Amino acid sequence: MSDLLKSAISEKLSRNLAILQRAEQIGVAEAAKFYDLHPTTIWKLQNRVAEGKPAFDRRHMNPGAASSVDQNRLGWALAFMSSHQGVPLSVVQRELNKLAETEGWPKTSYSSLSRAINKLPKDMRVLLAEGGRAAFEKTGLVGKREQSRPLELVQIDASEMPIWTIHPATGLLIKPWMTGLIDGLSRVVPWLEFHLAKPDAVGAARAVTQAFMPKGDETLPFFGIPETLQTDNAQEYIGTLLQGVSVRAGFILDQVPISSPGANGKIERFFQTFQDQLLSRLAGYASQSHAKNKAEARGVIPWEVLKAVSRRFLLEYHSSVHRGIGMTPWEAWHENISNAPGYFVPASEIRRKLRIEVTCDVTREGILVFGSSYSGKALNGLVGSKVTVLCSAMGGDQSVEAFHLGNRIGFLRPTPLVIDEINKGRLNRQIGLSKFRKKMKDSLVDNPPVAAPETVIPAEERKRIKASQQQPKRKGRIKPVKFEVEPTEEPQS
Repeated sequence: MSDLLKSAISEKLSRNLAILQRAEQIGVAEAAKFYDLHPTTIWKLQNRVAEGKPAFDRRHMNPGAASSVDQNRLGWALAFMSSHQGVPLSVVQRELNKLAETEGWPKTSYSSLSRAINKLPKDMRVLLAEGGRAAFEKTGLVGKREQSRPLELVQIDASEMPIWTIHPATGLLIKPWMTGLIDGLSRVVPWLEFHLAKPDAVGAARAVTQAFMPKGDETLPFFGIPETLQTDNAQEYIGTLLQGVSVRAGFILDQVPISSPGANGKIERFFQTFQDQLLSRLAGYASQSHAKNKAEARGVIPWEVLKAVSRRFLLEYHSSVHRGIGMTPWEAWHENISNAPGYFVPASEIRRKLRIEVTCDVTREGILVFGSSYSGKALNGLVGSKVTVLCSAMGGDQSVEAFHLGNRIGFLRPTPLVIDEINKGRLNRQIGLSKFRKKMKDSLVDNPPVAAPETVIPAEERKRIKASQQQPKRKGRIKPVKFEVEPTEEPQS
């Protein structure tokens, strides 16, 4: 063993002993922060020493050493993989051992061959397994982009959160998804959108809308139209829906190369920070063995509480010094935001630009968009056909702009429910009666009633008035007069 390797081992051993000593003094959590380690690393080291094993893992005493597979066998294996792209490694090992019998080579185990292949550069492994195009797409270098002002480059990504929570509708345990956006210069995270399942294109557009719109929250005063939105190649980002939003809003939608998470490194790093500093401290944290069983036994954090504590975490994150920029994200944003032209766009204009296209079926009642019903004269004669509307991804618009066969047909208004119309009529009637009563009370205050003066009327005059007011007596019924005719005597002949 060389002196240089002995020195490295001694240094590693001394560091591990120092970590254990500090963990006993100030606790594992504080020691992990001090040495910039995950607490699990220190726990594993403590368990290793408690079992009587050395504080240094001797399996790593000679990192980078040559594989037990010699150059002849490795060269033949690489040539075989190059000529048979996609062949399983077990087949390569079997064919190599067949050749070893004729050439007098020692047999090669699967594990030794696997270690030898895994020590090759990633681009070479991809080239052997999938070909040159795949190697370029998956391992191509991505240049680092520097920003000089906020909103110049914003990264977006979605990830399944390693925590169990309760579905608000079904009551079942689920792992939620989260979409996050981060500003490249200031490291400000303007919004975190939570999803009950893997987000689709509408969910991604909803996260973009929430991030770039004013939120009315003094703890999140970050908004504005970015110049470039950088995404990966997930289906929700490369579809036509988000591309249409980018065209209307005027920002560039830039996709990073396939399988290159380092190109979106800022948001990936924030996800790791979010997990280490918040999720790992909550009930239902899923980065443990048998996490779901423990969550069912000990309980999990509710859905709404998870979103609330996440917003609180954002406030702490924005007010803490970021090691990458040497100041807090809050300071970096507000000190340079005057240089960002997308910040000075009015809120109404931002909302208009961030609308999405939704295709709806026209019924007799109108159309249904995100749980809201809309109707109007523009839909006359279109029952049974489809129309496209421009609306906010958040829903609840006061009006939506409709198009049919590429032609604009006008705006549609929300369709009120019948019960709403009845309640509105009752309310208007009550308001009208209240106003009338108030008006009458005010008139009585302004013009109070005056008592009439007493007058003395002579007795004779009272009799005359009473007699004039008396109605004439109704005459009785006239009985018919009966006439009797006396018989006449007949003349005698």
